[in-house]
Amino acid sequence: MKFAPVAVAALIMLVMFHAPSAAAQNAPSPAKTTASPTQNAPSPAQNAPSATAPHSQPAPATAATPDLDSVIADLQRVTADANRDLGALHIEKWKSDVVQRQQMEQAAGSLRRNLTTIMPGPVKELQNSPRSVSRAFKLYHNLNLVYEFLNSVTDAAGALGRPEEYTPLAKDLASLDDVRHNVSSYTEHIAGTLEADLKDAKAQEAKLEARAEAAAQIYTADSGR
Repeated sequence: MKFAPVAVAALIMLVMFHAPSAAAQNAPSPAKTTASPTQNAPSPAQNAPSATAPHSQPAPATAATPDLDSVIADLQRVTADANRDLGALHIEKWKSDVVQRQQMEQAAGSLRRNLTTIMPGPVKELQNSPRSVSRAFKLYHNLNLVYEFLNSVTDAAGALGRPEEYTPLAKDLASLDDVRHNVSSYTEHIAGTLEADLKDAKAQEAKLEARAEAAAQIYTADSGR
């Protein structure tokens, strides 16, 4: 499998900058008999309405909001593992030509620099302002870039490298996917909390304005007497 140089180069630049039974049918019909009145009379229990209340449907379970400290700890563990596994690649021995091997070496190097020098910035910013939607989204955006790039390197390792190179990266990729989904859930949670706080603030402001207007009307009425 060969990778187009243009596609790999573009990827490097991206990283650099979420019925009735048969027995019943065949059975002989019983002889007709004269039924007694008590036999034909419906049972009171049959006509009485059911007293059993309908069962209420259980409320759907809501997913728990990820804890930021746990998410950050998982992210730091995954990035450290991915950086280690990327460093263990022997791309110079992969089944490709010299140009492609050089491009993949540059791609892996760019990814390692992103993991060690670029990613810690958004992480620290969100830790300092855990209720900041913009900082949470910035981290999520960077995670998406890293995930897409790591996915490409992992695919290349599976196609051109050895199984012992591909397997750790595939595990890192799955773990990183879990982390970015947790960051996405956290971002949605704080955005929803911020919106709810804004609504409460507007409601309180409306109440204060109504009280002030009522007080002004009372004052005006008293002054006219």
